[in-house]
Amino acid sequence: MGLGLFNQRTTLQATRDRLLKVISNLKMSCLLLEGDNHEQVKIHDVVHRFAASIASKDHHVFTAIYETELEEWPNKGFFEQCTSISLPYCKIPKLPEVFECPKLESFFMFNNSLLKIPENLFSRMEELKVLDLKGMHLSPLPLSLQYLENLQTLCLDGCVLEDISAIGELKKLQVLSFVQSTIVRLPSEVRKLTRLRLLDLRRCQGLEVISPDVLSRLAQLEELYIGDGIAQWKGEGHDEPRNNANLSELKLLSKLSTLEVHIMDANIMPKDLFSEKLERFRVFIGDEWDWDWHEYERYADYRSLRTLKLKLSRSALLERVKVLLMKTEDLYLDDLRGLRSVLYELHDQGFPELKHLHCLGKLEEVDVSSCEIMEEIVVEEGKDDEEINLIQIRSLTLDNLPQLTSFCSQGQEKGCSASQRKQKEAAVGTSSKEIVCEDEIEAPLPLFSKKIGFPNLEDIKLSGINVKMIWPNQHIESSLYIEKLTTLIVDGCGNLNYLFTSSIVGSLAQLKTLEICECKSMEEVIIAEGEGEMMSKMLFPKLHSLKLKGLPRIVRFCTANLIECPSLKVLRADNCPHLHAFLSTCTSKMDCTSHFQ
Repeated sequence: MGLGLFNQRTTLQATRDRLLKVISNLKMSCLLLEGDNHEQVKIHDVVHRFAASIASKDHHVFTAIYETELEEWPNKGFFEQCTSISLPYCKIPKLPEVFECPKLESFFMFNNSLLKIPENLFSRMEELKVLDLKGMHLSPLPLSLQYLENLQTLCLDGCVLEDISAIGELKKLQVLSFVQSTIVRLPSEVRKLTRLRLLDLRRCQGLEVISPDVLSRLAQLEELYIGDGIAQWKGEGHDEPRNNANLSELKLLSKLSTLEVHIMDANIMPKDLFSEKLERFRVFIGDEWDWDWHEYERYADYRSLRTLKLKLSRSALLERVKVLLMKTEDLYLDDLRGLRSVLYELHDQGFPELKHLHCLGKLEEVDVSSCEIMEEIVVEEGKDDEEINLIQIRSLTLDNLPQLTSFCSQGQEKGCSASQRKQKEAAVGTSSKEIVCEDEIEAPLPLFSKKIGFPNLEDIKLSGINVKMIWPNQHIESSLYIEKLTTLIVDGCGNLNYLFTSSIVGSLAQLKTLEICECKSMEEVIIAEGEGEMMSKMLFPKLHSLKLKGLPRIVRFCTANLIECPSLKVLRADNCPHLHAFLSTCTSKMDCTSHFQ
């Protein structure tokens, strides 16, 4: 931003999208490589040397190889024509007193905190538009910095800083970043930066003060990142003189589309704080939450940045975050009371954008309905082989979740969402000329993986879910799942060919009610563990009611010699035209006292 590579009249997000498209094209051409996280790319040494050679010759760019020692500077004639200087993590014994670079537009110098910056270093860079000095010791700021009248982007990430008042003189500044710097105070002079479009204060853990009425004056601000940068927000109704920013100032930022903020005390939130114009946000409310920057840097995606973490002292405050709840993709709630309040507040609207729901309290009932783009309910952030036992849950209802692929993320490639997996699957279609090995074709994911257990679960209702499998096929310690299950209702799950494998049946000793309705692909309720095998005996000692309805392809209940249901009172089959025999063998019998309606 600032070099005029993209249309300056578009939004920052539109510019970022265009940049990401260019980067994607360069990756596809093998001119760029994948980086360690979403914010980085890599380049092969050969490509770098070739590009640097062209840039130096045709565009007067001075660049040094990563982490090399700079032994000498170019001559004065080169600097007079130089348009860009890039010194990434280089060992620089000493800088010149002044760079005579009247045509310079960008200057990059990283992580050289021991290097002394001369006071007049920038005094002859009249055309400089982008200045990035990551990891430098800039206390105090060089006096010549304030003379960069054309500067549009200033990045001082990881820098040692004290007084930064001089930055207020950079009237054309559009992007200002202090990520992980030692800044303590954002001074009142910053309010003069009326063209500022992005302000980044993430990970500035020493930041204590944002001067009053600074944020409200930044009328062009589109993106504001504060995160855990400041905790001492002021609320409305404070009569005493303010020495810190008021949350109400955010309401005056009419162009704000991206916000990261942590509000420790929910009670100071003003009404209408969050605008309908917010497209991306990470908003933490309450003192429960910590910022996990490692996870953020590794997996965050600028295009799906909609995270809300809530801890509210009273449900009345929910109205103040309702705008966010309707857009949230990743929702964290600190306790059961919070979940009940949220569900009650949105009972008639649902969560139209919700993909992941996290609750830290002791849930006994889980009802997730009408979340049309939710892919997973529990996102596992621990070790891939770590088991999860949800010992409190007694009732589970999953209804109208057409994009749901699994209850819990199941050790997929980090950073790869369910939707991204679907895109990969779609990419290998009938038109593909690639030869795909059978071992590389992923088996369908079960709704409940073998590492998650519900030892006290009694009732399950699944409706409007498009998974192909409920439980894993392979033999598992299935008692961890459903040993206390009494009611199982499956309705409108059109991709299921069967419901159980034979190994699961042994855990259904407490099952009393089983209903399967409108599952258009179901051919059999129970299948044998091994292909072609016949089960000798099925036992459902407490099954009271079995109902099958709207199963146009079902041909049998199971393949077995004997099925015992001594407690069965109701057996009903409606609209199952191909169900001519309950079991697959003519010598089998059904030992139960019920009738076939």
